[in-house]
Amino acid sequence: MTRRLTYVTQWYRPEPVNAPEWTARGLQAAGWQVRVLTGIPNYPDGVVKPGYSALRPMREVINGIPVHRTPLFPSHDHSSVGRILNYVSWALSAGFFGLGDVLGASVSYVYSSPATAAWPAMVGRLFGRPYVLCVQDVWPDSVFASGFLTKGFVRRVAEGGLNFFVNLTYKMARSVVVISPGMRDLLAGRGVSDDKLALVYNWVDEDVFRPVGRTPELKASLGLTPNDFAVVYAGNVGAAQGLRTFVDAIAAVADPRVHGVLIGDGVEKAELLQHAEAVAPGRVHFVPPVPAEEVVGLISGGDVQLVCLVDNPLFAVTMPSKVQSTLACALPLIVSVPGDAARIVTEAGAGFAARAGDPADLAATIVAARDAGPEALVAMGNAGRELYLREMSAEVSITKLDALLRGREATPSTREAQR
Repeated sequence: MTRRLTYVTQWYRPEPVNAPEWTARGLQAAGWQVRVLTGIPNYPDGVVKPGYSALRPMREVINGIPVHRTPLFPSHDHSSVGRILNYVSWALSAGFFGLGDVLGASVSYVYSSPATAAWPAMVGRLFGRPYVLCVQDVWPDSVFASGFLTKGFVRRVAEGGLNFFVNLTYKMARSVVVISPGMRDLLAGRGVSDDKLALVYNWVDEDVFRPVGRTPELKASLGLTPNDFAVVYAGNVGAAQGLRTFVDAIAAVADPRVHGVLIGDGVEKAELLQHAEAVAPGRVHFVPPVPAEEVVGLISGGDVQLVCLVDNPLFAVTMPSKVQSTLACALPLIVSVPGDAARIVTEAGAGFAARAGDPADLAATIVAARDAGPEALVAMGNAGRELYLREMSAEVSITKLDALLRGREATPSTREAQR
């Protein structure tokens, strides 16, 4: 029997959101006949990519996978109205133009970020076609945490409407996939039945994120000696990352051989540069972003890697992709994030945890990492790699998804009866 799967996701290549393509390719390799229902590419800047039109549906083939793109209102700025129009316009157009894709599948798999992406699969559900929902961001929590509609009557109305919608997406789904244990507990507490919930971690590009051994380039390029201790952060330098805590922690460590390294860019970078020069001159180093293919060699020159987020209840059930990528590289971690990420790393013996948003605790944790010594840090990195291979790898996660989807697809007799 041919197993046909429609992967519903608002974002897809050439947009820089990797998980949907990795999942589609992995499921195709597992024996599914995959097609993708997605939007006109305009993420992350809201500008439609060359060769596409925001107003016209189109079909193409990417890496052997048929892709059906439907129209949308292109936007991805700080305007809440623009963002809402972007999400809703694609959901509605995909529910109309993409209904045939959903009805032609044994089951649909929905990448639920934004939550409105579930709409075309929900329409298909009315015609008897099942879907499995993969929750990447918990709505409406993540909407309000991003700063949209923070208070007032409009907030209350929006919160009520969004809660009704997302609860309906869970209710109509055959299964709900979550990406962290805390997210599973959160949704169970909101009424999603335990037998409907399945934990499948996100994974990373394992051709890129792999062990390469210690490299000398990073410290040499910064004028540091091999005996200097470098704590490395690589990624977005934004408000959610709370990297002022990192700068203040480096300043609080008395040992002048302890340095912080920030690789990347973002809206907070200019302010952090100024702050670092004021409180820790010469000890916090800023490195421009580099392509993913080069970042592993660069970060492998540090002594320990940092994952950092602000202290927000939403992040307690978040599993930052930086955790998986660092574990896959066999590098030790300091996790300054509440909840799941810290617990998983420390229970595996893969690194250290510090209280989110607490510079003094992070400083003490950095000193503990320095004092652990190189051999202990290597052992932590190896333990993290073992954890990744055992619970988070592409092979493990695709195997779980394949089995889950096979158990949730419509049977041939059901499909025949609905014709």
